Amino acid sequence: MKKLLVTSYWLLVVVFLFSGCSLRFPFHRRALSALSVSSVPTARVFVNGEDRGRTPFYEEQLKSGDYTIKITTDGQEWSGKIRLNPGVLTVVNRELADNEASQSGEIITMDKGRGLAIISNPSQAEVRVDGQVKGTTPLVIEDINAGDHTVVLKAEGFLERMVKVRVRENYKLTINMQLAVQTPPPTPPQPEVPLSPAPSVEPSGPHIIVKETGTTFGLHVRSGPGLGHPVIEDIKPGEKYPILGEEKGWVNIRLSDGREGWVSGRYVTKIE
Repeated sequence: MKKLLVTSYWLLVVVFLFSGCSLRFPFHRRALSALSVSSVPTARVFVNGEDRGRTPFYEEQLKSGDYTIKITTDGQEWSGKIRLNPGVLTVVNRELADNEASQSGEIITMDKGRGLAIISNPSQAEVRVDGQVKGTTPLVIEDINAGDHTVVLKAEGFLERMVKVRVRENYKLTINMQLAVQTPPPTPPQPEVPLSPAPSVEPSGPHIIVKETGTTFGLHVRSGPGLGHPVIEDIKPGEKYPILGEEKGWVNIRLSDGREGWVSGRYVTKIE
């Protein structure tokens, strides 16, 4: 699946509709419909519970009406209800994943009418048609020219998705698109900061003794006097360190390896 995602996370889906004024079928056979089902990865297709083989699936001798479609493989599954309209092709395309939130895809169909209708999950997704923002879903665009168009949906927290479609005269094209949740990249594991060993020499001048903090790591030593500075070391209760200075409730100490750091004065006892 990831191999089909380009850098902007768009997926290109080209929809080929029936050709001819009657959309391929003679007018006296308009009760017949066509269905195309594709998926990534390849999966088994069930139409009204009947196993119809693997994707890509295509059938153009179906009666118009309501159908239940299921696509499944190796624990990845999608199912949904669609309506096949007479004389036209309905396209179902899915990118399967282990959980529903990570799946994406679209159902595209036509019916008598005009324009372009766009529905999405989630709703209120921004719609761009041929690079121009048209509004948010659900959206109906009636004044769209017949021909090929590029539709892009974008929503906060979801991957953008693109589909190329062909709008025909006297037909309303409907796109029902699901966007996949955008998963943040995993945070690389942070190396554990070892606790500073107790100084080998007892401080002879002013020094601090670390109090119990109630934490598992002891007391943070920071690079500067304040919580906004990064932690450079952790020290244990009972350990003693020389005092180098003080500033606004923070104590500057020298660690056993010679480095300097700052600790909160509320967690140490100062010995003059």
